Amino acid sequence: FLSNVADFAVSNLDIELQSLTSGALCGLGDIFAQTKEKTNKKVEDDSSPSPRLFSLPSSSSFLTRLNLERTAKSFLKGLGGGLIWHQWYAMADVMSEDLVSSVLNI
Repeated sequence: FLSNVADFAVSNLDIELQSLTSGALCGLGDIFAQTKEKTNKKVEDDSSPSPRLFSLPSSSSFLTRLNLERTAKSFLKGLGGGLIWHQWYAMADVMSEDLVSSVLNI
């Protein structure tokens, strides 16, 4: 069942799927960035000698300490970027096809 849904989404919802994927990745990236910022700040406050590269806070109030407005803005930026890049790559494919065929005399 899930493979049928995935096949349908990939073949019929190309721009929507790319835009949502871009938005989700931007939102997730912002969560990682905020977590890293908070970890770095905590390390600076604690004066620990060796900070870890990445660690999730163990507190249950993790989501309440995130700036969800910032994450939402990142998600929306990703949605818009996904729409723009979808159109750009479609246009670049056409332009590069013509360019490559003219250069290679195909």
